[in-house]
Amino acid sequence: MAAFFGNFAMQAGFVMLEVGFARKRETVNVLMECILIPAFAGYYFTLSVMRLCLVPVTGLSVTNWFFLQGTPDLYPGTGVPVIAHWIFQYAFADTCSTIVSGAMIGRTGFRGDILYSIGITGFIYPIIATGHGARMDG
Repeated sequence: MAAFFGNFAMQAGFVMLEVGFARKRETVNVLMECILIPAFAGYYFTLSVMRLCLVPVTGLSVTNWFFLQGTPDLYPGTGVPVIAHWIFQYAFADTCSTIVSGAMIGRTGFRGDILYSIGITGFIYPIIATGHGARMDG
């Protein structure tokens, strides 16, 4: 949980960094992105994480754990609470999306930034996280 709070607190630093690199006319756009990206990241990450990240590792069917419904208290085989695992992975998915938004300042509009955020947090990051989680079996 400490890693989540530390990682999520870095979002304020990312906001300041991005606003510092943005032109004056883009400042409000950057601030709105940095506020909305965690919201979109949380929604789409929760939608896809159990399907693309955790289900292949545990061997459960794709219909299990949809939007964290019916999840066990502990992640199978690890002893880690499922909600703690989800929060930790959500913080890193959000950070992944925010880091890329800094590289896109001035190159894309607001709609483009939100669409890439959905793509990164809902598709790309869960697949990459699966590669990490698949090694838990040894």
